[in-house]
Amino acid sequence: MQITSMSLSCEKYDVFPQVFTTLYSFPNMKPVRFQMFPADFLNLPLRKDILHRAVVYEANSLRQGTACKKNRADVRGGLVHAPKPRDFSTKLPRKVYYLAIRTALSARYKRGQVVVINHTFELPTHKTKAMVNVIKTYDWDHDSGGAVFVMYARRKNFIYSTENLGKHCIIRNVKELSVKDLLMKERIVIERKALEWLEKKTRIE
Repeated sequence: MQITSMSLSCEKYDVFPQVFTTLYSFPNMKPVRFQMFPADFLNLPLRKDILHRAVVYEANSLRQGTACKKNRADVRGGLVHAPKPRDFSTKLPRKVYYLAIRTALSARYKRGQVVVINHTFELPTHKTKAMVNVIKTYDWDHDSGGAVFVMYARRKNFIYSTENLGKHCIIRNVKELSVKDLLMKERIVIERKALEWLEKKTRIE
């Protein structure tokens, strides 16, 4: 059983400035209501160049240049051009990075791959079996492409129940979410408050 985002939007978001998004309950995934989000958050045109720049920026920020040997300034008999730690991080304007987040979300949303949860992911139990049943029922398992679950705040039982499901899903707090995360799995399952926070955080003035 697949759950997809239901939307009403316009290709030119400046003509129709809002998109209507279906909110679901969790874990039974029943439609609860609609909520409007800005079209320049969930209905932007695809920009592969922007996405590529953002993913490279994130990768370079994590890259470590740790090779180090003593040169002649450090010790007699040292190498002339000995390797030293390097900073591989690159710069990317904040506005461009925020645009990449919105572009990634828009691309997934327009393909029906964003599922918005009305409240939270919290479960009545911390047992893995509870989440196994959920991801298999709604085709969020590894064989169906997996899912990225984005929380607004820490959900204790939910986190414990997904600890052994690494190949099926990625768990992220919205404040730690990256562009790469948004492109990794077939579905993005996100709490409403997390999506609202992300919309405010990435507003491009």
